[in-house]
Amino acid sequence: MKDYDIVFVSGLPWSFVKQRHHHVARRLAIKNRVFFIEPQVSIITQLRSKGGKRVVNCANSLYLIKPYPGVPFKKRLPWLYPLNGLVAAVSVKNVLNILGLKRHILWVTTPEGYFYINILKSDLVVYDCLDDFASFPGVPGGIISCLDRKLSQAADIVFATANRLFEMKSTLNQNCHLIPNGVDSELFSQHGGGLETIFSLGKPVIGYIGVISDWLDFELIRVLATNRPHYSFVFVGPLKTRLPPNLPDNVHFLGQYPYEQIPAVIRSFDVGIIPFLINPLTTSTNPVKVYEYLAIGIPVVSSDLPELRPMAERGYVGIAGSTIEWLSLLDQAVEEQNAAMRQARRSFAMNCASWESRIQAMETVINLKIGEN
Repeated sequence: MKDYDIVFVSGLPWSFVKQRHHHVARRLAIKNRVFFIEPQVSIITQLRSKGGKRVVNCANSLYLIKPYPGVPFKKRLPWLYPLNGLVAAVSVKNVLNILGLKRHILWVTTPEGYFYINILKSDLVVYDCLDDFASFPGVPGGIISCLDRKLSQAADIVFATANRLFEMKSTLNQNCHLIPNGVDSELFSQHGGGLETIFSLGKPVIGYIGVISDWLDFELIRVLATNRPHYSFVFVGPLKTRLPPNLPDNVHFLGQYPYEQIPAVIRSFDVGIIPFLINPLTTSTNPVKVYEYLAIGIPVVSSDLPELRPMAERGYVGIAGSTIEWLSLLDQAVEEQNAAMRQARRSFAMNCASWESRIQAMETVINLKIGEN
């Protein structure tokens, strides 16, 4: 990958909750010039936000680029996807030409990045598939599934974060590789305490970090909080859905914290939870948050997500298939006094799941492909 620029088409803006997109792009920029292409917004959104710079150099070798805005209401009018995609790709190409784009890798993390392939004529196309995108609530599943399939077939390399995604993509592209998510080992290895703002809510704290959206099982959360009124259920992350009106008073939504404070947030938890609904979206996810919980060493209780079953077999995660199991596992986790297990969780996350090790694995695959070319 030496001497290659990387055009990184992201499905999330740089300012969003830090996910794989951000961790990978930032680390790629250590050795390569990286152009982080933010998601296209509509003209209406652009006007409301008063625009802003189209190009920002946020680090020595990392540039943020905003495509021209698209026509609104594309979710209602799916035929707008190709038009908006063309506008985005052409506008980005013009900026990249000004910035002196050389031979480069197109690194795509969203099906809508398919439209960049014919416009940029890249030396290598990488599709880093993070989710079953067609299963997200509110998206036109037909066109997203079509774009995802075309991108999977057109890419030179496909990375998949979860086994279900790997199985689906392997039928479309022979050069498909399973690379799970990871943890920021440098940030999470720092020592420190928790946050008084969370401690003050009352212990024990049953905590969640991440986006608050429709994949959370709010009925489960309500039942758990009702049956454990002396537990504080704390949710840290941006709110992207309407909350149900009947949640008990011991359920707290604290909003988004700066990423640098997330280790301190987790150190404030007695237990980390992943209370997801079980559906095609969640059974295809490899949650970043589980590695971050484990890096701090706290017990973890989760819905029955396939990606977490190997960790459950090692005793790092408790898998709950019913409300009764959830309550039992939460009680056990709150009472845990096993220092050796806490250290085992930390060692697993730091030694086996660092972002550096994940990116090294991806670079190995890419360098082999470059060598073939």
